[in-house]
Amino acid sequence: MGIETYATSRRLEKSFRLQGARPVLAGLSESVQGFSELAAVPDELAQIKATEGGDLLLNEAFTLDEIRSAVQREIPGIVHLATHAVFTGNPDTSFLLTHGGKVGFDDLSDVVGMTQADGAPLDLLVLSACETAVGNDRAGLGFTGSAIRSGARSAMGSLWPISDTAARTLMIDFYKGLNTPELNKAEALQKAQATLRDSERFAHPFYWAPFTLVNDWM
Repeated sequence: MGIETYATSRRLEKSFRLQGARPVLAGLSESVQGFSELAAVPDELAQIKATEGGDLLLNEAFTLDEIRSAVQREIPGIVHLATHAVFTGNPDTSFLLTHGGKVGFDDLSDVVGMTQADGAPLDLLVLSACETAVGNDRAGLGFTGSAIRSGARSAMGSLWPISDTAARTLMIDFYKGLNTPELNKAEALQKAQATLRDSERFAHPFYWAPFTLVNDWM
């Protein structure tokens, strides 16, 4: 099989996997548990939902139990979480923040595992939060690495603290690219990053460079 034929077949596979797969979108915009508000999160999730559909869990509805229920109900191709994250270097104390508590490495692994109820792995986990791809010798690639080890095809995260507003812009553009047949996931991310880089407001690498895609880039 030639390179071009292989790339075409993988794009068709991506289209088939995502067709009709309603995502689970969840996020936190309110200030809770001592963390600052994330004012751009509602618009980020609303615009993604407008193109992708799916369940939307925002603020009070964003709890670990609600995520589990939505995943069990939808068996989604994509899970998108927009919130705060803390990576301490220790998998036992690192977490993603929800309205009612915290999601640890084991919790996230359980959620990813639940998506395989229909025999197909989660196609994409998007973690729109700070330092979700940071890892060490105890937790390679952090939360994104944990998701891959739990069976997700690919995971998107960040390597350092991110701007709430820049993340909203990048994520919205990323999903537009994801719905473009000729773009794979890596290309969709690269295009979204280029849009930020070429803007006056977000040209500095701090805003666009931290986002990374782990594992299956198709």
